[in-house]
Amino acid sequence: MLLIIPHIELSDGRCNHCIQATPGKEQLYESFSNHPLELAKLWRRENAKSLQITDNDSFEAGTIQRHLILMLAQSVDIPIQLFCQFQSVEECATFLDNGIYRVVIGELALKEPTEVRKLLKEYSSSRVVFGLLSTKEKFHSKTSEFCIPDVEFEQEVYSLGGRRLIYTDLESYGTLSGPNYQRIQSFAEQTRMKLTVGGGIAMPEHLWRLQEISSNRIDSVVIGKALYENKFPCQKIWRLIEEEIEQEIHEVS
Repeated sequence: MLLIIPHIELSDGRCNHCIQATPGKEQLYESFSNHPLELAKLWRRENAKSLQITDNDSFEAGTIQRHLILMLAQSVDIPIQLFCQFQSVEECATFLDNGIYRVVIGELALKEPTEVRKLLKEYSSSRVVFGLLSTKEKFHSKTSEFCIPDVEFEQEVYSLGGRRLIYTDLESYGTLSGPNYQRIQSFAEQTRMKLTVGGGIAMPEHLWRLQEISSNRIDSVVIGKALYENKFPCQKIWRLIEEEIEQEIHEVS
């Protein structure tokens, strides 16, 4: 069974997505989106076993919301994996030493391979993993300097000691149209690493298909938009329960 990892994307201290509520209850979830710590606690109450935090500011402005992210990690009792545009290995180590279970490294692996190898030796390949944002089967980089095929990126990080990739197909990301199964299967058959997959997942059938083609490589998925839009059947029950609890709190107060 695939592990489902809810995705919280941060921009300027807020969450990029808002959970859809039943008519008349929208304000409840708007408050969660404005308060990432409460959103993390919500996913935990809904039985999430892990969370992925992506700091969009780090990719767009080069700054990481360090204080907020560490508060997020302290707010829940489950592992947090953090995907950022890390500027240095020292920055990664700071997060690992202060409550973040796992860092997801991208370009830094190509910029500072020797230092990343040392980081892996110190913290292990379960806590230092690698993020592959893929566009047309190529590693998506902010600079053309690192425009290399997906399989070359995999080879590079495997040679450093990496044993897990967070693989996201940017062409299907956010579309809810389903993953590119052919591309994922081809990559899974070539890699020697465990895979966490993201992009396009919107229904249970997508999960079943991924499990069928995984060749035991894919063991988890990161899901964002589909969870916020309640695309999975059990979520309707969760929403009703949450709204009833909120109503009771409001009446008491």
